[in-house]
Amino acid sequence: MCLLISSGPVCVNTSRGDILFIFDSSSSIGYPDYLKQLSFAANITTDFPVGENNVLFSVLVFSVVAESIFNFSSYLTHDELRKAIMATNYVGSTTNTFLALDFARETSFSPAQGSRSGVPHIAVILTDGLSSNFAETKNAAQRLKDSGVIVLPIGIGQFNRTELDAMATNVNDVKQVGSYDSLRDVLRQDVSKLICSNAVNTNCSSMKMADIIFLLDSSSGILFNDYQKLLRFAANLTQHFKIGPNDVRFAALTFGTVVRKLFDLNTYNNQAQIIQAITSAQYLSSSTNTAGALQYILDNNMFGTVNGGRDGVTKLIITITDGGSDKPELTRTQAALLKNKGYKMMAIGIGHSLNTAELVTLSTDMRNIFIVDTFDGLGRLQDEVYNQTCESHNKTNLVEHFELANVDCEREAVVVGAVNFVHIVTYADLGVEL
Repeated sequence: MCLLISSGPVCVNTSRGDILFIFDSSSSIGYPDYLKQLSFAANITTDFPVGENNVLFSVLVFSVVAESIFNFSSYLTHDELRKAIMATNYVGSTTNTFLALDFARETSFSPAQGSRSGVPHIAVILTDGLSSNFAETKNAAQRLKDSGVIVLPIGIGQFNRTELDAMATNVNDVKQVGSYDSLRDVLRQDVSKLICSNAVNTNCSSMKMADIIFLLDSSSGILFNDYQKLLRFAANLTQHFKIGPNDVRFAALTFGTVVRKLFDLNTYNNQAQIIQAITSAQYLSSSTNTAGALQYILDNNMFGTVNGGRDGVTKLIITITDGGSDKPELTRTQAALLKNKGYKMMAIGIGHSLNTAELVTLSTDMRNIFIVDTFDGLGRLQDEVYNQTCESHNKTNLVEHFELANVDCEREAVVVGAVNFVHIVTYADLGVEL
């Protein structure tokens, strides 16, 4: 008997999100290239399930002014969306990017424009050059991010990378190509996957309230670029849940030789602030003091009311690591103390240097163990980790299988046995005797 641990779909038919395309319509973009920009966005909409209970799209253009072309409730079919996007007017003037960012915050993502609460708000901005006012653009982008909107910039041609980074919620999500002709061939799949990873299923009917603490491995065994992927995975996972004092709360720690608290359960009630705090976490590049991180939770009463913990709600610790701890005996001791307090634990292991027996130590249920071969594969675990987090208050037996869904964003089905999608771990590998 074996435990099937699948990396799961990136974007499924239960995905929800409000996606705003922001098109640069300045004079530096000729009309033929402008049409390629529109076609690129129109094609992307076909990668998503469109509807009131799924993904909705809106379009905003900017040049000397910002103008809404249609709102989120305007079109609910792929054909309607394509026609509306391709009919978008070309303005051909200056590049007042900051006006578009402010318009998105003040108007586009509002109930009056069909935007919904409780779903991810995503702004995809396509631009070919430096805005007319970098400082204003940077400030407007920060205001938009602070309002909870995820900003995904795409630079084309003679773009300014510094400005793209300033606009992005996560600089690792910035996309760039050398020409408009490259949009279709180079970026289509990457951008669809990126949006899919942010447009997530936010319905968690079985767990309305929870206090969740991330323990994020920042040891030297993880390269810096891989560490950024680990942080992005944790940040993306928070987007599955409605966050607030009466909903789900998050806290986070990083650990190497030392343990650093990123924030408490009551520090942030804003999605964008949580994402920013996680993705900007310092890389420690030292030893793997997992035991110290577990002990920090106990010593600092992180689940206590003074730090935002609430009585009578699920309390879950999610550890994401790539290897065994420096002090496995102490790790077992600290994990046992946490479990004895009634806290749930989940372990996510990455790579081929894992101590799989320790993953059992770091979990309260075999269903709470997830393994992926590479950091690039983390994103494919999103839905399964979410589903199990959602059900973490239930006491369950050893899981024998997962149902795999179609990967809508990639137009292909997940096939059991495909090495890049599925990892199979025997119970013996995990140190469990049957």
